[in-house]
Amino acid sequence: MDKSAYRMFLLCLVIGIVIYLERPILPEMLSAHSIELQWSGTLFGVFGFAVMLFAPFLGDIGDIKGRRMVLVISVLGMAVSQFIFGLANTLTVMLISRFIFGVFFSGIAVNFMAYFNDNYVGSLKSKMISYNLAIIALGLALGSLIGGYLGDYMHLSNIYFLQSVLFIIVSCIFFISKRVYKYRY
Repeated sequence: MDKSAYRMFLLCLVIGIVIYLERPILPEMLSAHSIELQWSGTLFGVFGFAVMLFAPFLGDIGDIKGRRMVLVISVLGMAVSQFIFGLANTLTVMLISRFIFGVFFSGIAVNFMAYFNDNYVGSLKSKMISYNLAIIALGLALGSLIGGYLGDYMHLSNIYFLQSVLFIIVSCIFFISKRVYKYRY
């Protein structure tokens, strides 16, 4: 495994952590705005629907324009979405924010997988994609733990703003790290 794979795995871990910082506080955020908790499932459904619609499109864009551009824009889009969610005080705005988040998350998910598909062959390709998914899952678990802890010490909206800032930092890392996206063939 080369250094670029380790960098990509580290970025996968960080993105997984940042994405899930909000999960433990979402029910409390809904309650704070007098929104019934059953809408939590709808918010996740809207996110999933957006991923389903846009993953093929953003995968194609990554093939045509390059993975780096799609990753930078996708992470910035997730930053905007979380900022909107942090400001939201109505269910409609929250639903729109979740849809936007799903659109841009699909760009991240499909282009991370495509990076490993593009750069590795045979059994190493399968291994790298498996590591990628395992590292993202670890990030999601750590993000939930950290988010639950932060929820006790930060105003709920500030966690969404923190996510936005962290996504902007990750986007800058993608932008300046040209070697991460080099194809091997």
